[in-house]
Amino acid sequence: YDDAHGSHHGSHSACSGSHAIHDYHPSAEGRAVGYMLIGCVSFVMAMYYAVNWFQKKPRVFAWKMISATMSIFLAVLTFSVVQKSICAWFISFNQEVLKISIFMLLYVVLQLALYYLKDKPLTLNAIGTISGHMCGFSAISAFDGIEHLITSEGSMALALSVFIILMLLAFSVGHHLRRFREHQLEEGHRYTHHTLEEWQEICIEAEDDAMTLAFGLLISQMVRYNILGYIPPLSGYPPNKSAYQINKLAMSAIICLVFLIGMTWVTKKIIRAYNFVFLPQARVARLVQGTIAMTATWLIIFWSQWQYYAVFPHDKMV
Repeated sequence: YDDAHGSHHGSHSACSGSHAIHDYHPSAEGRAVGYMLIGCVSFVMAMYYAVNWFQKKPRVFAWKMISATMSIFLAVLTFSVVQKSICAWFISFNQEVLKISIFMLLYVVLQLALYYLKDKPLTLNAIGTISGHMCGFSAISAFDGIEHLITSEGSMALALSVFIILMLLAFSVGHHLRRFREHQLEEGHRYTHHTLEEWQEICIEAEDDAMTLAFGLLISQMVRYNILGYIPPLSGYPPNKSAYQINKLAMSAIICLVFLIGMTWVTKKIIRAYNFVFLPQARVARLVQGTIAMTATWLIIFWSQWQYYAVFPHDKMV
């Protein structure tokens, strides 16, 4: 009797398990996690093949992409810790003024790092890149703090123009101070001309990273403001976007990509004509090229968010 009862109980459990398996329906969160897992595995496999490619140039590009991605992640996390800590310490202060002060602080830190690490090019390149990205994120945060004062498209354009001009002036001051110091060091025979050229090039790349990162996002904000009629938040759940708005944002990104192709051709012509990357003409061309590239990148990111949440409106995995 016990054996028969156990057999019957086991058969009933197996049937219940089979019935439960057939009735299983994955949740939205489960599908999202599954898609992310497959995407991450595919990405890791693709990167493995890229860094071990049989040709040298693709391998170099792959390692540069990994380095740039890691530097941005480190900059985002470090900047978040710095800003939240300072805002928590000075919680009684005006938050808008505090965000602008954080940008000025990180700008000074960037300039000091670029100057005092000139004897260590590898360290300068790493610290300069991360500090430049942090400075760019702090500029974005500072602009985000004053966006509530913008009430019209004209005021948005004015605020954007003033912000870009102020950033250009700030980094131009740092550039000219380094050029002045470079002449003094070269006359004192403390450094070779090649060493000072390398120093200037790394410094300019770090500063340009900060400016293009901020300029690209601010211009993308202007584009989204033109599409929506109001200032969209920089983060969070973007609900209720129509197909017309999503397609218009996608078209804006495509236009930026077309401009980027043309600007890339112009930049190569200018650099070949003037030979040195850090000459003003070449730097302006690279700055415009980088700004267009970052604008297109931000527009594609925001378009993907709008498109995703239009398809999955209840999946608020932000």
